[in-house]
Amino acid sequence: MDQVDHRVRLIRIASVVVLTLGFLGGLAIGRVGVRQTWEAWQSTAWATVPGFILDSDTTFDTVKSGSRPDDPVQRSRGVRQEKAKDVWTNRLTYSFEFEGRRVEGHRIAVADVATDNHTEARQVADRYAVGTPVTVHVHPTDPTRSVLEPGITFGAVGPIIIGAVLCFCMAASARWIMSKYLVSLVEGFSKPPGSYFVGEDGRLAPLKRKGQQQKEQDGKDSRGST
Repeated sequence: MDQVDHRVRLIRIASVVVLTLGFLGGLAIGRVGVRQTWEAWQSTAWATVPGFILDSDTTFDTVKSGSRPDDPVQRSRGVRQEKAKDVWTNRLTYSFEFEGRRVEGHRIAVADVATDNHTEARQVADRYAVGTPVTVHVHPTDPTRSVLEPGITFGAVGPIIIGAVLCFCMAASARWIMSKYLVSLVEGFSKPPGSYFVGEDGRLAPLKRKGQQQKEQDGKDSRGST
Protein backbone atom coordinates (compact mmCIF):
# COMPACT_ATOMS: atom_id res chain seq x y z
CA MET A 1 0.00 0.00 0.00
CA ASP A 2 2.84 2.38 0.81
CA GLN A 3 4.30 1.82 -2.66
CA VAL A 4 0.96 2.67 -4.26
CA ASP A 5 0.69 5.81 -2.15
CA HIS A 6 4.21 6.83 -3.16
CA ARG A 7 3.45 6.40 -6.86
CA VAL A 8 0.15 8.23 -6.54
CA ARG A 9 1.91 11.09 -4.76
CA LEU A 10 4.56 11.38 -7.49
CA ILE A 11 1.94 11.28 -10.26
CA ARG A 12 -0.09 13.95 -8.52
CA ILE A 13 2.91 16.25 -8.01
CA ALA A 14 4.04 15.92 -11.64
CA SER A 15 0.48 16.33 -12.93
CA VAL A 16 -0.19 19.40 -10.80
CA VAL A 17 2.97 21.06 -12.15
CA VAL A 18 2.01 20.33 -15.77
CA LEU A 19 -1.63 21.32 -15.27
CA THR A 20 -0.64 24.53 -13.49
CA LEU A 21 1.58 25.52 -16.42
CA GLY A 22 -1.27 24.70 -18.81
CA PHE A 23 -3.71 26.75 -16.73
CA LEU A 24 -1.34 29.73 -16.70
CA GLY A 25 -0.90 29.35 -20.46
CA GLY A 26 -4.68 29.47 -20.88
CA LEU A 27 -4.82 32.64 -18.79
CA ALA A 28 -2.09 34.20 -20.93
CA ILE A 29 -3.94 33.35 -24.15
CA GLY A 30 -7.19 34.67 -22.69
CA ARG A 31 -5.46 37.88 -21.66
CA VAL A 32 -4.36 38.47 -25.24
CA GLY A 33 -7.94 37.97 -26.38
CA VAL A 34 -9.29 40.41 -23.78
CA ARG A 35 -6.77 43.06 -24.84
CA GLN A 36 -7.58 42.56 -28.53
CA THR A 37 -11.34 42.57 -27.93
CA TRP A 38 -11.11 45.79 -25.90
CA GLU A 39 -9.05 47.46 -28.62
CA ALA A 40 -11.46 46.23 -31.32
CA TRP A 41 -14.43 47.61 -29.39
CA GLN A 42 -12.70 50.98 -28.97
CA SER A 43 -11.77 51.13 -32.65
CA THR A 44 -15.36 52.01 -33.58
CA ALA A 45 -14.88 55.38 -31.85
CA TRP A 46 -11.48 56.22 -33.35
CA ALA A 47 -11.12 59.28 -35.57
CA THR A 48 -11.39 58.62 -39.30
CA VAL A 49 -9.37 60.06 -42.16
CA PRO A 50 -9.27 59.32 -45.88
CA GLY A 51 -6.51 57.17 -47.30
CA PHE A 52 -5.66 54.95 -50.24
CA ILE A 53 -4.13 51.52 -50.83
CA LEU A 54 -0.44 51.56 -51.73
CA ASP A 55 0.15 47.82 -51.94
CA SER A 56 -2.07 44.74 -51.83
CA ASP A 57 -0.86 41.16 -51.89
CA THR A 58 -2.15 37.72 -50.99
CA THR A 59 0.37 35.17 -49.70
CA PHE A 60 -0.03 31.61 -48.58
CA ASP A 61 1.76 29.13 -46.36
CA THR A 62 1.45 25.37 -46.44
CA VAL A 63 0.41 23.98 -43.06
CA LYS A 64 0.96 20.28 -42.41
CA SER A 65 -1.01 18.25 -39.90
CA GLY A 66 -1.38 14.58 -39.01
CA SER A 67 -4.69 12.76 -39.25
CA ARG A 68 -5.98 9.21 -39.01
CA PRO A 69 -5.99 7.34 -42.35
CA ASP A 70 -9.16 6.07 -43.97
CA ASP A 71 -7.76 2.53 -44.24
CA PRO A 72 -9.00 0.61 -41.13
CA VAL A 73 -5.88 -1.60 -41.08
CA GLN A 74 -3.55 1.38 -40.96
CA ARG A 75 -5.83 3.07 -38.43
CA SER A 76 -5.68 0.04 -36.13
CA ARG A 77 -1.88 0.14 -36.29
CA GLY A 78 -1.84 3.75 -35.20
CA VAL A 79 -0.48 5.01 -38.52
CA ARG A 80 -0.79 8.76 -39.03
CA GLN A 81 -1.03 10.27 -42.49
CA GLU A 82 0.19 13.76 -43.17
CA LYS A 83 -2.15 16.30 -44.72
CA ALA A 84 -1.22 19.70 -46.06
CA LYS A 85 -3.41 22.71 -46.72
CA ASP A 86 -2.75 26.24 -47.94
CA VAL A 87 -3.49 29.11 -45.57
CA TRP A 88 -3.95 32.51 -47.20
CA THR A 89 -3.06 35.87 -45.71
CA ASN A 90 -3.88 39.33 -47.06
CA ARG A 91 -1.07 41.86 -46.72
CA LEU A 92 -1.91 45.51 -47.24
CA THR A 93 -0.12 48.82 -47.09
CA TYR A 94 -2.24 51.94 -47.07
CA SER A 95 -1.28 55.57 -46.72
CA PHE A 96 -3.07 58.41 -44.97
CA GLU A 97 -2.33 61.81 -43.50
CA PHE A 98 -2.73 62.37 -39.78
CA GLU A 99 -1.82 65.51 -37.83
CA GLY A 100 0.19 66.89 -40.74
CA ARG A 101 2.33 63.84 -41.43
CA ARG A 102 2.10 60.96 -43.85
CA VAL A 103 1.56 57.56 -42.15
CA GLU A 104 1.41 54.01 -43.47
CA GLY A 105 -0.72 51.28 -41.94
CA HIS A 106 -1.02 47.56 -42.54
CA ARG A 107 -3.88 46.20 -40.42
CA ILE A 108 -7.29 45.46 -41.89
CA ALA A 109 -8.85 44.75 -38.49
CA VAL A 110 -7.48 44.69 -34.96
CA ALA A 111 -6.82 40.94 -35.18
CA ASP A 112 -6.26 39.81 -38.76
CA VAL A 113 -6.42 36.05 -39.21
CA ALA A 114 -5.41 33.83 -42.08
CA THR A 115 -7.96 31.75 -43.98
CA ASP A 116 -7.89 28.45 -45.85
CA ASN A 117 -10.52 29.80 -48.26
CA HIS A 118 -8.72 31.18 -51.31
CA THR A 119 -11.91 32.75 -52.70
CA GLU A 120 -12.43 34.71 -49.49
CA ALA A 121 -8.82 35.93 -49.52
CA ARG A 122 -9.17 36.90 -53.17
CA GLN A 123 -12.32 38.90 -52.43
CA VAL A 124 -10.49 40.88 -49.76
CA ALA A 125 -7.63 41.55 -52.18
CA ASP A 126 -10.10 42.77 -54.82
CA ARG A 127 -11.88 44.99 -52.29
CA TYR A 128 -8.58 46.61 -51.35
CA ALA A 129 -6.88 46.78 -54.73
CA VAL A 130 -3.98 49.20 -55.26
CA GLY A 131 -5.21 52.78 -55.56
CA THR A 132 -8.57 52.12 -53.90
CA PRO A 133 -9.66 54.98 -51.60
CA VAL A 134 -10.36 53.82 -48.03
CA THR A 135 -11.51 55.21 -44.71
CA VAL A 136 -8.86 54.74 -42.05
CA HIS A 137 -9.79 54.47 -38.37
CA VAL A 138 -6.75 56.00 -36.70
CA HIS A 139 -5.31 54.52 -33.51
CA PRO A 140 -5.18 57.43 -30.98
CA THR A 141 -1.62 56.75 -29.73
CA ASP A 142 0.02 54.82 -32.55
CA PRO A 143 -1.27 55.71 -36.04
CA THR A 144 0.64 52.79 -37.59
CA ARG A 145 -1.77 50.47 -35.71
CA SER A 146 -4.82 51.96 -37.43
CA VAL A 147 -7.43 49.72 -39.06
CA LEU A 148 -9.75 49.77 -42.06
CA GLU A 149 -12.48 47.59 -40.52
CA PRO A 150 -13.28 48.56 -36.91
CA GLY A 151 -15.26 46.49 -34.44
CA ILE A 152 -15.03 43.12 -32.72
CA THR A 153 -14.19 40.15 -34.93
CA PHE A 154 -13.73 36.44 -34.31
CA GLY A 155 -9.99 36.94 -34.59
CA ALA A 156 -10.12 39.20 -31.55
CA VAL A 157 -12.45 37.03 -29.46
CA GLY A 158 -10.90 33.70 -30.49
CA PRO A 159 -8.07 33.73 -27.91
CA ILE A 160 -10.62 34.26 -25.12
CA ILE A 161 -12.49 31.12 -26.18
CA ILE A 162 -9.29 29.10 -26.55
CA GLY A 163 -7.96 30.29 -23.20
CA ALA A 164 -11.25 29.55 -21.41
CA VAL A 165 -11.44 26.03 -22.85
CA LEU A 166 -7.81 25.34 -21.93
CA CYS A 167 -8.31 26.58 -18.36
CA PHE A 168 -11.48 24.49 -17.98
CA CYS A 169 -9.71 21.34 -19.24
CA MET A 170 -6.78 21.90 -16.89
CA ALA A 171 -9.11 22.47 -13.91
CA ALA A 172 -11.21 19.38 -14.73
CA SER A 173 -8.08 17.26 -15.12
CA ALA A 174 -6.70 18.54 -11.82
CA ARG A 175 -9.91 17.57 -10.06
CA TRP A 176 -9.67 14.03 -11.45
CA ILE A 177 -5.97 13.76 -10.55
CA MET A 178 -6.74 14.65 -6.94
CA SER A 179 -9.70 12.26 -6.70
CA LYS A 180 -9.66 8.77 -5.21
CA TYR A 181 -9.99 7.14 -8.64
CA LEU A 182 -6.30 7.75 -9.36
CA VAL A 183 -5.50 5.51 -6.38
CA SER A 184 -7.45 2.60 -7.84
CA LEU A 185 -5.96 3.19 -11.31
CA VAL A 186 -2.38 3.05 -10.05
CA GLU A 187 -3.09 0.19 -7.66
CA GLY A 188 -4.60 -1.81 -10.50
CA PHE A 189 -1.22 -2.14 -12.23
CA SER A 190 0.15 -4.23 -9.37
CA LYS A 191 -2.96 -6.35 -8.72
CA PRO A 192 -3.20 -9.94 -10.00
CA PRO A 193 -5.85 -10.69 -12.63
CA GLY A 194 -9.34 -10.87 -11.20
CA SER A 195 -12.49 -8.89 -10.51
CA TYR A 196 -12.33 -5.87 -8.22
CA PHE A 197 -14.47 -2.98 -7.12
CA VAL A 198 -13.50 0.51 -5.96
CA GLY A 199 -14.09 1.08 -2.28
CA GLU A 200 -15.01 4.35 -0.64
CA ASP A 201 -11.32 5.05 0.03
CA GLY A 202 -10.41 4.49 -3.61
CA ARG A 203 -8.73 1.16 -2.93
CA LEU A 204 -9.40 -1.93 -5.01
CA ALA A 205 -11.07 -4.79 -3.19
CA PRO A 206 -11.66 -8.27 -4.64
CA LEU A 207 -15.15 -8.75 -6.03
CA LYS A 208 -16.30 -11.96 -4.38
CA ARG A 209 -18.62 -14.35 -6.09
CA LYS A 210 -22.07 -15.04 -4.73
CA GLY A 211 -21.18 -18.56 -3.59
CA GLN A 212 -18.09 -17.36 -1.76
CA GLN A 213 -20.04 -14.58 -0.09
CA GLN A 214 -22.71 -17.06 1.04
CA LYS A 215 -20.03 -19.41 2.40
CA GLU A 216 -18.44 -16.61 4.43
CA GLN A 217 -21.85 -15.55 5.71
CA ASP A 218 -22.62 -19.13 6.79
CA GLY A 219 -19.26 -19.24 8.60
CA LYS A 220 -20.10 -16.04 10.47
CA ASP A 221 -23.53 -17.40 11.39
CA SER A 222 -22.07 -20.66 12.70
CA ARG A 223 -19.53 -18.82 14.83
CA GLY A 224 -22.24 -16.58 16.15
CA SER A 225 -24.45 -19.50 17.15
CA THR A 226 -21.61 -21.06 19.17
